[in-house]
Amino acid sequence: MRGDLIIRTVRTASGATVVQIIQYANNKCIVVKHVGSAHTEDELTVLRDEAERLREELSPQLSLFAPAVSPSRLMHMDHLNLQAVTHRFAHEALGQCSGQCGLGFLLPLYQTVQCIETFFGTCMRLTSKIRLLENGSRYERTWKNIMTAD
Repeated sequence: MRGDLIIRTVRTASGATVVQIIQYANNKCIVVKHVGSAHTEDELTVLRDEAERLREELSPQLSLFAPAVSPSRLMHMDHLNLQAVTHRFAHEALGQCSGQCGLGFLLPLYQTVQCIETFFGTCMRLTSKIRLLENGSRYERTWKNIMTAD
């Protein structure tokens, strides 16, 4: 698209790879920022990450969403255990999202929908317990009680 900032990599005569942030305007390619030259794949990866960060900074339009953070930077997935899932997760998550988006005035209206959430709460709890059971949790006794009820 015209006006968008694009990350470009170009091989030079010396064998290096140049990383640039470019923009097309009036049928011309304009180099907005020269990020650097890389001679190895590791250097190229670092320069591409830096170019992505600079592109976000230089972009005239802000992103609607926060930049994605690699899950490996947040937590180690192999050290996590699923312990519990609450049926109020959707309420809390949507309430926080509406507040961050400036739609906090809709929260009282959203709270009237809690009767629907309560209706579906039983299904969500049952699904949670099934997932906990599949992940080797200690809910075997609870699961047996649910299945033998009635």
